[in-house]
Amino acid sequence: MNQLMGELLALSGRKLLLLPRSRQSLAASNSTAGGWLLGFEAGKRRLVLCWTFFPKMGTLCLLWGDSPAYYMRVISRRPLNKLAKDHAEAKAELDAWFHEAEAAHWGNPADVKQKYGNASILKGSRVVFNICGNKFRLVVKINYSYEVVYVRFAGTHQEYDRVNAEAI
Repeated sequence: MNQLMGELLALSGRKLLLLPRSRQSLAASNSTAGGWLLGFEAGKRRLVLCWTFFPKMGTLCLLWGDSPAYYMRVISRRPLNKLAKDHAEAKAELDAWFHEAEAAHWGNPADVKQKYGNASILKGSRVVFNICGNKFRLVVKINYSYEVVYVRFAGTHQEYDRVNAEAI
C-alpha cells in the first residue's frame, strides 16, 4: 500500500489526501476489511482512487476517476438571491455565474481574467464581475489557495458606485 501511495504522490505532484472510509460506508459495500479513499489533484483535474478488500472473495476492488466535488466553494448565495428577487432580469445570469464559479479552478487572478475578460481585478483579492451587460455588479473576494469565493456585494451599477469595492 505504501508503494502505491508513493507512486500516486509522485504522479500527482500536488495535493494528496488520504481518508479512511467510514464504518457505515464499509458496511454498505458489504466489505469486511478496511477501505480507503485517496484523492489528489493532477493538473486541473481532481482524481479519486478508492479501493476495498473483500477477504471472503479474496478480491480487491479498485475505482478510479474524476471526483464529483466542485472546485470553488461560493459563500454566500444570499446576496445573489436577493438581487435576483429584486431584479428578475438578472436571475438567469446570476445563476449561470454561480454554477460557472463553482465549477471553476481559479488559481490566480489571471485564471479569472481568462474566463471573464471584462472582470476587473482589484487589490485585496477582489474581483468585480459585470452582470447583464454592466447593468449589475458583483464583487467577490477570492481565496485562491483554499478555493473559496466570498460574495461581498451584488447590486445595481448605481448601488455599486456608492460602495468601496476594495473595502467591503
